[in-house]
This record gives sequence, structure tokens and C-alpha cells, in this order.
Amino acid sequence: PPHSADSRRHPTGSSSSRVFSYPCLLLLWHNGLIFDPMEAAIGGCASLDPLSFHVSLPFLLPSDSPPLPICFSSTAWIIVSEFVIPTNAVTAHASVYVRKGMVGTAWWDDVLLEPVPPKAMETFILAPAYRGRITSSWPPQLRVQVSMPDLAQLNPADYTFSATLANVPAGAAIEVVTLSGAALPPNRTAEAVFKVDPRTGLQPGEYTVTVRCLRGGSVELSTVYNLTRVADTQPPATVWVDGQRRLIVEGKPFFPIGMYAGDLHPEDFDRFRGSAFNSLMPYKQLNATQMDWAHAAGIKIAYTVKDDFCGHSLKCNTTDFDLEKVTQAVNAFKEHPATLMWYTNDELGVTWADTLAGHQQLIQSLDYNHPTWAVLYEAPEINLYVDTCDTIGTDPYPIPDHPASEVREWANDTHRLLAGTKAIFEVIQAHNPANYGHSGRTPTLNETRSMVWQAIAVGANGIFFYSYFDIQRNPDVPFETQWSHLSQVSTQVTAFAPCLLSDLGAAPATEFRAAGGEPAWLVTRERWCTESELSGVGDGSVLLPDGEKAVVVFAVSDGSGGGEVAFGLPARLGTVESVTVVSETPARSIVPTGGGAGWTDSIDPLAIAVYVVRLKAQ
Repeated sequence: PPHSADSRRHPTGSSSSRVFSYPCLLLLWHNGLIFDPMEAAIGGCASLDPLSFHVSLPFLLPSDSPPLPICFSSTAWIIVSEFVIPTNAVTAHASVYVRKGMVGTAWWDDVLLEPVPPKAMETFILAPAYRGRITSSWPPQLRVQVSMPDLAQLNPADYTFSATLANVPAGAAIEVVTLSGAALPPNRTAEAVFKVDPRTGLQPGEYTVTVRCLRGGSVELSTVYNLTRVADTQPPATVWVDGQRRLIVEGKPFFPIGMYAGDLHPEDFDRFRGSAFNSLMPYKQLNATQMDWAHAAGIKIAYTVKDDFCGHSLKCNTTDFDLEKVTQAVNAFKEHPATLMWYTNDELGVTWADTLAGHQQLIQSLDYNHPTWAVLYEAPEINLYVDTCDTIGTDPYPIPDHPASEVREWANDTHRLLAGTKAIFEVIQAHNPANYGHSGRTPTLNETRSMVWQAIAVGANGIFFYSYFDIQRNPDVPFETQWSHLSQVSTQVTAFAPCLLSDLGAAPATEFRAAGGEPAWLVTRERWCTESELSGVGDGSVLLPDGEKAVVVFAVSDGSGGGEVAFGLPARLGTVESVTVVSETPARSIVPTGGGAGWTDSIDPLAIAVYVVRLKAQ
């Protein structure tokens, strides 16, 4: 953050296609001199006037986007940038130009747009998803997802896929799983599941899983995943992500809910102490005193290293200067009790993916105890960032130019395109776009509540509002009012956090329908929960017998509709005995319908309803 409503790289609706199947374009530029002001300042292009080079694909990069600075002198072909084009694009235009007011000389002898053939395979390590770590308790199986893009020029019958588990450094194969392309289901996605139980069948040490795509016996593509069977004597990490994509802090599930911030002072931490918020992401790298203030206030810090990139915002005088800066920050605060995670990327484009992956590998080597977090607005391209971070989020700011339902779309893209492998900490708009020179307004309380719960219903296990400094300057809503709105929503989320993070995990999906069919405006998340996990909810009237669990259904309108909905649970769970709406005070009871087959309720646009559903004993 921040970005404006005009700076989106994809139109609403483009989320329906798998991004790895999009055709790409490479823009190559030949035989010229381009000079970047930042490089000139350190001597890279000294004695020549600064000049910027900008590539514009109108549906991807608007005219007010930052330029793509390059500094070189070459007669060879140079790859300037790579773009991912949405499948619903009708036309594309590429232009090379210099900005008004720039001085200097540039030559464009040849410009070439070259299509890149689609890759025949995309893979994800499903388990263990977090840093490839295997312990004595997780995971029970090693699982890899293999997908083929749904393109006519790729015939699944021509391909075979293999996944090989091997030890390091010997490289001896332990087990090989083979998948036939011809046997892939219609969605062209399958899982390679190893028979070995990694908890008991692998000795502590290093392993690899190599996934290969073969055609006619030749390897066309391969991906290698590094795994570690952690020794049983190794203490658990201070902060890590478990198999349910929950953040675990000092052994307990933790739902981060907080704000972006700038510089922070004692009075700021006094305000956050005892508030509805438990985390902050300051853009400024905090010093030791500020980190101590945060810890004293009970606030966890997502510590930023997002600006430590040569050629981006960091002026580098050595090849590894950015790595040195990241190393200094991580080593300085990896033992500090206020550190929650490392904030490594704030909307850098896919051309930075290799550099981001390098930073990710560096931080992994430096700090066993804290994950990384990246936030992007490139939602349809988000699978291209899979190797760049441990946790992820997107930051749709829809109000007022787009519907609030955009949050659901982006969060769903994030979850789906990454195959559910990463914890999602979503960024929610709390600012007025007028703060950034655009027309707009601050989201209402109802819009804010819906946007937060849309993200959670899709699967987010953390929420950050953008931003603390904005709510102090929003021109239409006083700080006290907006602080109250965000606190109300955060207090509600915190009350349900024990259920959202329950060890019992996800319950079967709810079946629902409305007049005219399935309501497209409704999104739900289901969890198994116990009475103790519901003790802080509503008026505390939910009572469950000792040892009994209930299905808790979080139902959210994304704002595009509302009305009466008939809910049902899979028949295998049994019949519904009682339904209590605990998102209201006092709690409201609903009489089950259809002899215990389900229940009916009305949900207003932008509203949330949370149902505790007791089932009759089988």
C-alpha cells in the first residue's frame, strides 16, 4: 500500500482463470542508452543527464504508474520486462517513450514483443507447506499438487508427471510417485501422495521432492522442493505457520489484527495498549527503544525490510548491499519478543520475483523463528510469488469506485491460485482515497465489517487495516469515529478468533440456496468449535454439554445482495438439533426446518451472521 483505484493491473472479473495459463509478453529493447537518476547519483551513469524509460501496457500499467528504470549501455538484446496479460484482454498496446520534462538522449532502434509459450506444469507442495518442515507431529503425508493449464495446445495425454522423494546429499530415491496426464480429471489437477509417513519414516536431515514434467520420455520442466525432517530435540519455532495455515506464537494460535503505521511514539503505543488491536506494521524500521515500547504495550510488530532492494528504493554501492541491509535488520531484532514476522514485499511487481525469492532464502537461513509476509495488489498473478514469502495478503481498496465484494474476489484468488498453501493476512481499506489525491470517501462501518469478514470467510487468518496514519487525516470521518469503527469490528473478530483458530479445524461446507438459486452474494466459512472456544462470543448464552462440539457457520454478504437463505449441512453429519445466532446481542434462536435438515434466516446486504449449530447425537 498505498495504491489507487486507477492503478489496478487487472479488471474485475479476471479472477476466473488460472493465471499460469495466461500468455505472457516479453518486451526487448535493442541498442540504446538509458540512464536512471538513482544510478547516476552513485556514478553508474555519471556525467549524463537522467532519463527514464517507461513501458506502458494500458490495461496493466496506467500512465501514472512509476517508471521502470534501467541503466545500461549495450548493443545486445536486453529483456526490459515481463508482463502477464489477462485472458479477457481484447487489445494491447506497448509504447516506449520518455516523460515530459526529461532531458537527455535515447535511441530505440528495435522493439520486439515476443509471446512466451505456456508452461505445461505448475506445482505446489501442499504438505509440508511451511518452509518444508517436517516434525514428529506434522504432516502425516507428503503431498504435492500438479496442474496443467487448460489450453488447447497442451494435450494432457502427451505428458507424464513424476514426483521423487530423495535424501540429501546422497540423492538416493526413497519413493517415486507417477501421474499420467491422460488420467488427469477435467480440472487438470491431481495430487502426488507419498506412502511413506514422514513423521516416522524419515530420519532427521535434509530431503528433496523433485517434480518432473515429461513428454515423450524427455523432461520438459522440473521443480525441486527442499524438505527438512526436524530433529525431535529441536525446540519449536517462536512463530511459525501450522498445517491449518494458522500463525502459532509461542505455542498458541494467534490471530493478528492491527494496522499499518508510520513512525511510532510513546503516545501511539499508549493508545494501542489494551485496545482491540494486537499488531502493527510500521513502514519505518523501528529502533530497539521503539520495539521495547511495542512489547511493553503488548503489540507485535511485522518488521519491515520491504525497502531493502537495490534499484528500487535503496541506493546500493556494492553488489550485495541489499542483502547486507536485510541481514543487519534481521539479526538486530530476530530475538526481540515484539517481532512477529518480516515484511518483505509491498506491491513489487513480478519482475522482482527472483530478487524477492533470494531475500526469502536469506531470511530463512538467518531466522528459524519468524515467517515472512508479503502484500500485493497483483491478485491474478499471485501464484508467481509462491517462492517469495511464507505468508501473503492482498490489499484491495474498493471504496468507492468498486464494490465491497472485490475483497472477496481478491482473497479468493489468493487462496485458490496458491492452492491454499499459505496463511493469508489480508489488508483492509480504512482510508479515504482523497488522502492520495483521488476522489473518494472512507468506508462505512458496515462496509468495513463486511470486507473484514469476507476475507476471513474465504480463509484469511489475520487482518491489517490501512492505515493508522490515514485515519488521523481522513477528511470526512473524524479519527475518534474511525478508531471506534475499526475497534468494533476488531473486537468482534477477536471474540471469534478461538473458534476460527480451533484445533478441531474446518467443518464440512454448508449448502445454501435462496429464491432463484444459490446466492452469489453469500460466502461462508465453517468450523468445529467447543463451548470454551465460544465463551467470549455474544452474550455468552451458548451452552454445549461437556465434550460436545458444534458446527459454527460464518455467513457474510459481500454487499452485492441479501435476503432469505435456506441453509443445510451434509446429511452424513446427522440432523440439526438447534441453531443460535451468536453475532447478535442478545443471541437469537432459530427453529430448524425440514425435520432437522437445516434452517432459514435472512441476511441483509453487507451483514454477517454467525450460527452455532448443534447436531443430534448419532
